[in-house]
Amino acid sequence: MSSKGKVKGVRTGTATITCTSNATGLSTTCEVTVGSVMLDQTEVTVNKGKTVTLKATVYPSTLEDKSVIWESSNTKVATVTSAGKVKGIKAGTATITCTSDVTGLSATCTVTVTSTSGSRSLEGDDDELTGIEENVVAVEPFDVYDLSGVYTSSMARRS
Repeated sequence: MSSKGKVKGVRTGTATITCTSNATGLSTTCEVTVGSVMLDQTEVTVNKGKTVTLKATVYPSTLEDKSVIWESSNTKVATVTSAGKVKGIKAGTATITCTSDVTGLSATCTVTVTSTSGSRSLEGDDDELTGIEENVVAVEPFDVYDLSGVYTSSMARRS
């Protein structure tokens, strides 16, 4: 606290501020509560199509209304429900913000969404990563030769 009565919250909790008059010696007190919103994770990685749930804690604990609002900075990368469930939409980074309805204080978590690797996606967009095209039906004949160059058979292949 400054000599002019300016109070600055340093950490979550409650403090009693006392003001005493130099002239009369009389004093008065004021209880100040510093609030905050904290998330259980500040950085998280989630695969595309998967989810992770963030947990918010709103201080002070004496607040009757501890409701929060969840927001994503980039819903094309990650979405978030009103319960803090984050879903990876596509590879990239988004910031999830949790804000107390009562105090307006907030906390953030950086979410990195990674593409799934090693398996084909049901969404049909893996050709961007693998070069494999979906729904290919054309069939062409081709010849098979052994390592010494001797013809062994004729087969049909997909192109």
